[in-house]
Amino acid sequence: MTAPKLKSQALRRAAIGRRMLTTIEAAELTGYTADHLALLLRRGDLHGERRGRDWFISAIELLNYVEAKPRPGPKAS
Repeated sequence: MTAPKLKSQALRRAAIGRRMLTTIEAAELTGYTADHLALLLRRGDLHGERRGRDWFISAIELLNYVEAKPRPGPKAS
């Protein structure tokens, strides 16, 4: 499994603007799947809010999570 590709500039701009992102938008910015992000939200690994059937994640929360968590895949040498 390769590490997700982070579109860091776009995510940082969203975080500065204090945007709330849908799981689909967050998936496009991080490379994680929307289903995986929803799982993280349900488990409490990521904090967000549910509006109807959709999850919303704070861009700041997502940026902090992505920067703090080790990436899956081969270790960098």
